[in-house]
Amino acid sequence: PQVFSLDPLPATGRINSGLLKLTCPILVRAVDELEDEGLIHGFNKIVQEDPDLQSSILEAHNTHAIARKNGMREGEIESILETKLGQKGSS
Repeated sequence: PQVFSLDPLPATGRINSGLLKLTCPILVRAVDELEDEGLIHGFNKIVQEDPDLQSSILEAHNTHAIARKNGMREGEIESILETKLGQKGSS
């Protein structure tokens, strides 16, 4: 596979920041090179000027957040927040 999905909360207890990881070293290298060439900076400039693109990115972000939440067992999110922020900070 070129990409695989991760458990949002592996046994280590550390939340994975992304749900998808590239496995192909050629693709990883190509993405790294594009990032090194400033692609992200250029993309951010385009996004700032395009409200429709902003909306699409926000929708993708929300879909990703829902998928991550749905991949966790009931009560895990609250438990993690309490562990990280304390009882007062998590409520």
